[in-house]
Amino acid sequence: MDFNPLVTVNILSFNRKDYLRTTLKKIFEQDYKNLEVLVIDNASNDGTEEMLKNEFRQVRFFKLNKNIGISAWNIGFEKAKGDFILVLDDDSYPLHKTINKGLEEFRINNKLGIVAFKIFNVRVNRFETLDFDLTPKLFVGCGALIRKEVIKKIGGYSEDIFIYYNEIDFSARCYNAGFDIVYLQNAIVIHNQSTLSRGNENKDPFVSKYRFFHNSVSYSSYLFRNFYFKYIVIYFLKWNLNRLIISFKTFYLTTFVKFLIKVLLSLKKIIKGRKVLNCETQKFYEFGNVPLIDKEFFPNFNKQSFVNSFKFKKKPALLIYFNNLIAFCIYKILSLFFKRTQKPSDSILFINTGQIGDLTISSSLLDSDDKFKSGTKIYFLIKKEYSNLFKDYKGRVKLIYWNYKKYKYSFFYRIKFLKKINSYRIKDVYNLTAARGITVDELALLSGGENIFCLNSNWLYLKKIFCKKMNSYYDKVLCEDILNEYEKHSKILEKLNLLEEDEKFSFKSFNLKINAKKKYNSLLAEPYITISPLASDFGRCYGIEKFISLCGKLSSLQNIVLLGSRDERHILNKIIRSEFNIFNLAGELELNEVPAVIKRSKLFIGNDSGLSHIALKLNVPMIAIIGGGNFGRYFPYKQNANRIFLYHQTDCFGCEWNCVHNEKYCLTRIPVESVFDSAKKLLGVT
Repeated sequence: MDFNPLVTVNILSFNRKDYLRTTLKKIFEQDYKNLEVLVIDNASNDGTEEMLKNEFRQVRFFKLNKNIGISAWNIGFEKAKGDFILVLDDDSYPLHKTINKGLEEFRINNKLGIVAFKIFNVRVNRFETLDFDLTPKLFVGCGALIRKEVIKKIGGYSEDIFIYYNEIDFSARCYNAGFDIVYLQNAIVIHNQSTLSRGNENKDPFVSKYRFFHNSVSYSSYLFRNFYFKYIVIYFLKWNLNRLIISFKTFYLTTFVKFLIKVLLSLKKIIKGRKVLNCETQKFYEFGNVPLIDKEFFPNFNKQSFVNSFKFKKKPALLIYFNNLIAFCIYKILSLFFKRTQKPSDSILFINTGQIGDLTISSSLLDSDDKFKSGTKIYFLIKKEYSNLFKDYKGRVKLIYWNYKKYKYSFFYRIKFLKKINSYRIKDVYNLTAARGITVDELALLSGGENIFCLNSNWLYLKKIFCKKMNSYYDKVLCEDILNEYEKHSKILEKLNLLEEDEKFSFKSFNLKINAKKKYNSLLAEPYITISPLASDFGRCYGIEKFISLCGKLSSLQNIVLLGSRDERHILNKIIRSEFNIFNLAGELELNEVPAVIKRSKLFIGNDSGLSHIALKLNVPMIAIIGGGNFGRYFPYKQNANRIFLYHQTDCFGCEWNCVHNEKYCLTRIPVESVFDSAKKLLGVT
C-alpha cells in the first residue's frame, strides 16, 4: 500500500485495566504499523497507570484529575501527530486490514471526514451498526477513523455531553462543514463491551438507569445546540413523552425527574454555545427528530405490525364487490368522453402496471426494439415507482410513467393522463398486465387505440361478473389458453415478428456496469452470492429464520450480499447476526443498479419474486424457492443446469397463495439442507 500516513490511535480509558491491556496488545499486532498510540485516562484508580508504565512504555499516556466523560477524547485529538485518528474505547480493537481499508477510503475521497467501522459487540453477540446506511448519519464511538483536518475545522466532542449522543452531534457538525461520512461493512471493530465503570446496576447496559439518564441529557444538548427553535419545541416535547413512557415501564420516574432538572440547570450554558447547523444539514438529520418508541426498551415493537393490526387481514368479499362496482361506474362515465381513434398513427402502446418481475418479463420488448418496423412509434406504460428499473435504457421505445395513486384519487390527473395517451393516436394497444383490475383495464380501453388486446383473464383483482364484462370490451384476449407469463410474452413477440428461433440474452433494457464511484464497489471486488430473502408479499417467502440458517451455511463458502428495499433493511439485518462476510445492501442500491450486482454474482438465491426474474433474464446461476401458490404462472420456466426451482409438492398447487392449510407446506417443507446442497452444486463445491 503506497498510502502510508501516520495514524494516531486515540483510546479513552476509565477503570478497565484488563480490557485496555487486551486492546493495546491487539493494536500492536495490527498489520498496519505506522501508528502512534495515545491513552487518555479519566482518573482511573485501578492501577491502569502502573500497568502502562510496566507493559506499554511506547504508549503516550495522559491522566486527568477527574472523570470528564467523552470530552477527554479531545485531549487525544489535540495531541495527535497523525493525519488520521483512530478512535477506540478501552474495550474495543480493529481486526486485521480494518485500518488499511479505512485509509483506502480516505485515499480516494479527499472530502471524506469520517469512516465508520462495522462494530461487533461480543457481549450481546450482534453488530451494533446493523441499521447503518453506507452514508450514515453517525458512527459508533468505539471504532471510527477521523481525518485530523475535521478536528481542526469543527473542534472535538461537545463538552456539554458527558456520554452518548456525542457521535451524532460530531457527525452533524462534520457534514455541516462539507465533509462526507461512509460506513464500511467489510471493516470490523470488536467491542468487548464491559459494564465496568459505567454505573450499570442492570446486566444490560442498554437499558440501565445510567444510560437512560445520560442519554436523555445528551440528546437534549444535541437538540438545543444544533437546530432551529421551532423544531426544538416540537421534538423536546416528543422526547419527554418518549422518556416518560420508558420511565413508567422501567420504574425510572425518579431518574426522569433528575434528567429534567439537569437539563434546566444546564440550559443557559447550552444555549450560549449554540452553533445552528445549516438548513440542508438539519434536514438530513431530520431536524433532531428521534423515534417515539425506543427499541432498546421495546425490542419487540414493530411499526409495520402495529399499523397492520388496524387493517383487514383479507378484504371482505362485499367490500371487493363494492370497489369493483365503483371502479366500473367511473369507467363507464369516462367511456362516454374517450372514444377509439378514427385516424390512428403507426404506433403501438404496451401497458404493464405490474411489479419488478412483471416488468422484467416485458423488458424483452425493449431488448427487441430494433426489430419493430421502421417508422413505427412504440410506447411502454409502467408505474412511476419502477421508473428507475429502465433508467439506463436508450432505445426506440418511449417510456410513459403512470402515477397510480394520483390516478386513483385525483380526478384532474386522471383526465389529464387519459388525454395525453389519446394524443398519441395509438393503433394497437396490448395490456400485458398479469393481474388485471378495472383501473388498469380503463387505461387500455380508454387509450383511444384502434385495436385493443389483453393477454389473459386473470381475476385476481376482479370478481367474475366484472371480469367477463371487461373482457367483452377488448377486441381479443390473446393468450387465454396459456398459463405461463413468459410463454404469453413469447406469443406476443411471435405475433409482432420479433421472436428469434434461438434463445439469446439481450440486455439493452439494463445497465450491467458497476459504478466504480459507488461506496459499495469495494464489497463487490471479491466473489459473492446474492440473496433476496423477501418478496412484495411476505406470504410467499421461504421464511427469514430459514434464510438465517441458510446464510450461516453459505457464508463459509463465499461472501453474501443481501438485496431488498429500504423498508426491508431492518428485517434483513436479522440474517447478519455474527457472520462477518454477510453484507446488507437493501436500500443502498438504485433499482437500475441491482441487475449489475446480480449479474456479477456467482449465484443468486431468491423467492418467486422480482429479483429472481432479473437473475433468470441475465442467465445467472440461480435457485428460486417458489412453492406452489402460482406454480407454472411464472416459475418454473425453462429449467436447466443453471436454474433450480425448489418446491414441496402438495395437492393444492395454483391456489394463488390463498392457502387452505395452517401453513404453506409447499414452502415450509423445503429443507434448508436441500437449498444448501443445490447451492453447492451450482457453485461446483463438493
